[in-house]
Amino acid sequence: MDIKARRFDRPPSAGSIRLIHQDGNLRAMDGDGKVYRLRPESGTPVHYVAGTQQVETATVTAASGATSNGDLTVTLTAAGKEGWPLTVEVPVTTAMTTASLVAAQIRAVIGAIPSVTMTFTVGGTGATVTLTANAAAANDATLNIAITGELGVTAAASSANTTAGVARVMATVATKGDQLIDANFLYTATADVSPTSTAGWEKSAVAAV
Repeated sequence: MDIKARRFDRPPSAGSIRLIHQDGNLRAMDGDGKVYRLRPESGTPVHYVAGTQQVETATVTAASGATSNGDLTVTLTAAGKEGWPLTVEVPVTTAMTTASLVAAQIRAVIGAIPSVTMTFTVGGTGATVTLTANAAAANDATLNIAITGELGVTAAASSANTTAGVARVMATVATKGDQLIDANFLYTATADVSPTSTAGWEKSAVAAV
């Protein structure tokens, strides 16, 4: 059942209501001129959950670093990004004598690509290369950093989803005293509730009389 909301103890009868604009908001006014907040949400009021930014990690394996000069191919994959999978040619030289030096070069090259940095922060330490989502969102199982085996670097077709992404949930915004009611519970805002609140709603059972 859709939740119906009221701010006052006695909601007005349906036949007396008309909609008005007040202070940029849509409100309801009864026949006596009393103004009511409209709360058309359905479902249970929820508190804000910050969500989690996804982190993908690739590890470079190269026992002697780059053994030849040339371009190392790195392919980035992510859902919903136009032009991806993105193939990046990373120039390496024999001066990069460790896996960490090769990884640092990969980080520097992909970290300078706008289509990467508009969505991800490029990071990592030592032999790792990470992509951290700039915003919390549902986990993207397709996110991947693939490294082609060449120039002394071992192939790594799949990276690791080291931190799964979690979409954030917005709170049902309210002013202290607002009430929402559904078939089972009456929800009361015990404090002003904003999208960054961690508390504010309590519920009590609704019983037929």
